[in-house]
This record gives sequence, structure tokens and C-alpha cells, in this order.
Amino acid sequence: MSIIDDLRDWRNRTARQEGVEPYFVLHNKTIEEIARAKPKTVDALSGIKGLGEKKIAKYGVAILAVMLGAPEAAPPSDDAVLTVGQYIARLNDALISLPARLRGEVGRINERENVIYFDFRDESGDAVLSCLIFASRYRLMGVELREGMEIVISGVPSVWPRTGRLSFRAETLELVGEGKLQQAYLALQRKLQAQGLFAPERKRPLPEYAQRVGLITSAHGDALFDFTSNLTRAGLRIDFLDCRVEGARAVPELVAALEHFNSRPLDAVVVIRGGGSWESLQAFNNEAVCRAISQSRAPVICGIGHERDVPLAALVADRFVSTPTATAVLLSQPWRDARHTVGMAAQTIQQRLHEQLARQRQDVTDRAAVVARAAQQPLLDHRQRLRLNAVRIQSGFAAALRRWPTLVLRLSSGLTTLRQRFGIYRQQLQACAQTVSRRQPAEHSRARAALNRLQQLAAARHPQRLLELGYSLVRHDGKLVRSRQQLSKGADVALQFHDGSALGTITKLTP
Repeated sequence: MSIIDDLRDWRNRTARQEGVEPYFVLHNKTIEEIARAKPKTVDALSGIKGLGEKKIAKYGVAILAVMLGAPEAAPPSDDAVLTVGQYIARLNDALISLPARLRGEVGRINERENVIYFDFRDESGDAVLSCLIFASRYRLMGVELREGMEIVISGVPSVWPRTGRLSFRAETLELVGEGKLQQAYLALQRKLQAQGLFAPERKRPLPEYAQRVGLITSAHGDALFDFTSNLTRAGLRIDFLDCRVEGARAVPELVAALEHFNSRPLDAVVVIRGGGSWESLQAFNNEAVCRAISQSRAPVICGIGHERDVPLAALVADRFVSTPTATAVLLSQPWRDARHTVGMAAQTIQQRLHEQLARQRQDVTDRAAVVARAAQQPLLDHRQRLRLNAVRIQSGFAAALRRWPTLVLRLSSGLTTLRQRFGIYRQQLQACAQTVSRRQPAEHSRARAALNRLQQLAAARHPQRLLELGYSLVRHDGKLVRSRQQLSKGADVALQFHDGSALGTITKLTP
């Protein structure tokens, strides 16, 4: 056995001796902390959460004995003389190891303030056993004792030192037979329905995206595996509390677990188990459990497998699903849908960004072509004029050669005229050259201005410009943060600005 099992056995024995619930001695969380810390001195116990001064003074030595594996004190020899109190203490230690489940009829009942005494006998009346049950436990059981009724009780025998009377201290009360369990079910159903515990208007809606969930079930059942194996890990944090979910003995643990989660900031509380018989589902048809569910601060989801009638705890819960698997799907589906939606949105944004950049790139290319054509057109026009003038000159020379016989006499005057014309052409060419030289800088300036405007337009739409305007990029684990749902309190983030970067930690998230 592990040290946790040893501590739990000691805790349960001590609780039976004192007539209290086991969690009054030590909570399961405290036992786990003790096993983890492995204290060897009383001073070391004071540093464990859940152990106050009173508990250390009362149980400290016993806890250290269990931790150190101290052997139990050897029984006195047969010749030793014991006091009556010592012998009764030894007797009770031995009787604790004799727990039993008994079936019989209830006889005389004597109700006191803190204890209910009753006789328990066989149907034949040949055997009678004095029994008692503490009032706090009796109220949890949800069974009203009446003379002549047949029930099953479980507990341990003990001797009361002041009277020397042997009594059977009952820990659970269970109705016998499916018919009686169904009658109790219907009676409690009518009572709770009359008090409005099933009313639709008192049902609280579940958060669309539950983030922190309290889970109540047995660590050894299939329900826990069915729930966790169908649960998405994105966005969900589960606070698990191991709890008995079988039979009437589960009632006090279920009530304590629900009260425990009332002190936690939870979005929902989940209570699950598989299906079973009327006897195994008694705890979920118990009034104390139903009222604890109705008083839960967080909405309660019941995922209890059933074959016929719905457990009353499920009717009181804010949401009821048929199985633990369906409960996990209910909590996980919004997160799965959100992940799909975000992925599709990211693809759409990326595609639109690529399309916009492509359009801007094409726009810049077109504008550059227009500017280039505007700068080249004046040069092309002047070149065309020069070509036309050259053609005219060549044609003139050809005509002159054909008319040579008649033009010889006019050659001198013609040469003079031609020289003059060449002078004119030279002046025209110089003027054209000056015009081209004068207009070229202006055309280049206009082209440069157009290119600058395009460059400014492209720069204004560039992501770096957004950073220079005061925006920043936030990354977590190397990924760009597009929603606060990607962050949690305490997460480390990297901030990118236009002139550098910074690191930070999330202290608060607001919707």
C-alpha cells in the first residue's frame, strides 16, 4: 500500500471512532500534500495547507507515526491488569475492523438532538441489535425511519464507555427492493417539483466557452476515461475531485465535493458516472445531493448514464446529458467550432491580403509604364521631324540632279540659297535640341513626381507604416495574437513597434 492509502485508512478509522465524516479529520487534498511533503517533525506539519494548530495538536503525532511507519503498540500480555476504560478502548479498536451491512426491520425509534437511536431486528424477532446514527449523517441519507420498515444499514459496532452498551453505529441507510426505491424516488420528485427545483426558469445557462470546470466523479470508474478521452484540451482547464459515486455511501462525499467547488471561481461543475441499478444510483436520488446541486454557485452539468428514470439530481441540474461522453462533447464543441472558424477566417484574411498586394503591384507597374511613355514621347516627335527633313533634302538633291542641265547656270545662286537654307535648318535643329534639352528635365521631374506619389501610396499601405502610426504587433509563443482567447492571465507576450520590440506579461483580460 502507498503512504496515501495508509493515511486514508488511518483517517477513516479515526473518523469512525469519533463518529464524524472522514473529511472532518483530513481532506483528500491535505492527505496528498502530506504524502508529497513527507514531514518528519511536528514543525514540518505546520507548513502543509489544511493542517491548522488544532489539528496538528490533535492528530500530529498519529500522522507522523503513519508517515514513519511506526508499528502499532504491542498488546499487553495476558497477565496485564487493565482498567475498564482501557479494555473498552481495546475492544473498540478490534470492533472497528468488523464493518458490516445488515438487513432487517426497524423497531423502536428514539430521536435525540444529535443522535437517532433505533432497534434493528430480524423479521422473526429472534435477534435485536441496538443501533444509532448521527443526525448529520441521517439527514444526508434521505431515508425517513419508521417502525416496521425494512432497510439495509452499514457501519461498525462499538461499545459506549459510559454505559458499557454495545451499539451498531450506522453510516448508511438504504431502502430494500426496487419497488421501495421507486416509491421514495416518486415521493421526493413530487416534493422537489412542488418547491420549484425542476423549474426551467431557475436553470442557469452555461458559458458559451467554459474555461475552468470542476469535475466530480470516481477516479476508478470508466466515466472519468470516457469524459477525458472526448474532451478537447484547447481553452479548458479541469479541476478534478475524486469522489465516491456508488450507493448511499456516496452522499456525504458528493455534498462535500459540491460545497468544496463553491469556493472556487468556476464556469461550470460537472458530475458524471455511468449507468446502474436503483441501488447504485441512490446517491443521485438523494434530497441532500439535489439541494447541494441547486445551491451550487456555478451551473451544474449532470452526465449520468441511465436506463429508465432520470436521476433527480439530473432534473435539478442546470443541464442534463445522458452520458459522460456527451458531457465532454457539450463542453468541447464550442471550442472546436471556434478553432475551425478562426482557421477559416485566417485563410480568408491571408487570401485577401495577397489579392490586395497583387492589385497594388499591378497598379504601380501600370503607372510606371504611363510615366515612361510620357517621358519618351517628346523625343520620338523630334526624331520623326528630323527624319522628314532628311527625306525632303534627299528629294531636293535628286530633283536638282535631274534638272542639272538647266540648273548649272543657277547652281551658284542655288548653292547660295542652299547654304542659307542649311543655316536655317541648323538654327531649327539647334532650337529643337534646345527645346528637347529644356523640356527633358521637366518631363523627368514629372515622371519622378509620379513615381514618388506611387511610392508614398505603396508605403502608406505597407504594414510597417501601421507600426509607425502607433500600432503594434503582439505575439505569444512565436504566433501572432489575433484574439484575446489566445491569451491567459500570466502569459508572456512579445510586442513589436516601428522602432524596436518589448516583452510583457498579461495581468488582466477583459472581453
